[in-house]
Amino acid sequence: MRDFLNTPLGARCLNWFKLLSVTGGGQGLVQLIGFITGIVVIRFLSVDQYAFYTLANTMLGTMGILANGGIAAGVMVQGGKVWQNRERLGAVVACGIQLRRTFAFFSFAVAGPVLVWLLLRNGASWWVALGIAAAVVPAFVATLSSRIFNTPLRLHQQVWPLQRISVGANLLRLAGTLPVLFAWPAAIGALLVNGLAEIFANLRLRSAAAPYADFRAAPDPETRTHIVAMVRRVLPNAIYFSFSSQLGVFLVSFFGSAVAIAELGALSRIGMALALVKAVVMTLIVPRFTKLLEESPLVVRRFSQVQGMLWILAGPLLLLVYFFANPILWILGPEYAGLQWELLLMTAGSLVALAAFTTERLNESRGWVIPPHFFIPAALALQVAVAAALRPSTAATGFAYTLVIQLAIYAVYVLFFVKRANQHKQSTSASTNAS
Repeated sequence: MRDFLNTPLGARCLNWFKLLSVTGGGQGLVQLIGFITGIVVIRFLSVDQYAFYTLANTMLGTMGILANGGIAAGVMVQGGKVWQNRERLGAVVACGIQLRRTFAFFSFAVAGPVLVWLLLRNGASWWVALGIAAAVVPAFVATLSSRIFNTPLRLHQQVWPLQRISVGANLLRLAGTLPVLFAWPAAIGALLVNGLAEIFANLRLRSAAAPYADFRAAPDPETRTHIVAMVRRVLPNAIYFSFSSQLGVFLVSFFGSAVAIAELGALSRIGMALALVKAVVMTLIVPRFTKLLEESPLVVRRFSQVQGMLWILAGPLLLLVYFFANPILWILGPEYAGLQWELLLMTAGSLVALAAFTTERLNESRGWVIPPHFFIPAALALQVAVAAALRPSTAATGFAYTLVIQLAIYAVYVLFFVKRANQHKQSTSASTNAS
């Protein structure tokens, strides 16, 4: 065994074991604490209040996608080129923060009124709707820069600081949620505690990333030009995804009832366990994939290995949910018993969405973005057709809608990678022959 560890392959295996242990262990703890916090929220809030909470978190995700607009992907791509230079990496981060502040204003101006309208439509009073809209602001502001700040840490594979900060933020969220909801079982209280935890995490991320990026560096005009070019390619898709990714909840809130929204939100809390895999992807896989040389044959090989890993994971998880549906639903409480089929649909949709998310991030890390003039009209046509056929008004139809759409999106991302990889291979071969 010692002889194997002294070989290059053994050293790589040992390094990956350490990284996965830290990332998996830390993120597992993060997910456990987050899961407990989610169950506390489900148990303390009434069905109506949990429906409001679900709508607020759904719109918070939408605003985050709008405010990002491809900026984080652009920062990762440009940061991957200068990650060993602290000052230049700081200039890349400064460009990302500057652009995100501009995008944030417009994203909240669009999404805020939509959130208020959805809350009013599902039984909230004007004061409650406005209070909930205001309560999501702290979390939204904090998350604007958190993904930018953690880019230097990911590029330098500083996994432990990322995990430590996530654990601390989730512990703070749990410690605050229990007394607040015990004294005031309302969606506004849970959202405010969430915002406080996000602010804490954001401040810690900036401090941890400071040794690797000089935050006093001024934004570099050339880097800004490259990031803006990336944003122009990504933004149309980001605008589309900011609403389409949550369209299942929006459709159920329009066609269905607050009870159906609460069921969607509660069951989706179980699906958050897959965030462990997503964290491994974003922390370990995407940064390494970004740093692969353009001409490296490892690009296609690593892509295929990631896809295989995702689908090997899917089978056992689906079987686990199928055979243990009742104990899983018991955790959520009696209001959500009898949703075995909905739970299975949710799990399948979450697994496909994870595969689509991972494939999209791998494409973006190479600077490969699907042309929006092709993707968006085709995706909208499919969504209209599926929505018309299913007319989502219950948790089951909402999850079925999401599953069908995510399958189609995942297939498109994989085919796009294959196309771009073949184009790059052909151009490389032509250049070699010409020389």
